Amino acid sequence: MPADGVKRTAQDTATVAFVSSEDGKLYYVLNDDAADVFASGSTMALTKGEDNTLTLTGLADSAAVVVRYAAEDGLETAAKCRP
Repeated sequence: MPADGVKRTAQDTATVAFVSSEDGKLYYVLNDDAADVFASGSTMALTKGEDNTLTLTGLADSAAVVVRYAAEDGLETAAKCRP
């Protein structure tokens, strides 16, 4: 993820931008350390080598947000979660 890849774009919206080395699926969860990221139901498609941007909406007004995420490639190989 680039150093400037996380941006608060409004009081209730943020973006997380990154480039994936594989096509696949991103799983994510907000503000929940105990949640199973893969069971969260929050996903987005990843395209290899392209800018991928996750847009988070409905956030509390300017409050800090912790995004935990993990990825799975097209062969369903899962990568570890990251805070």
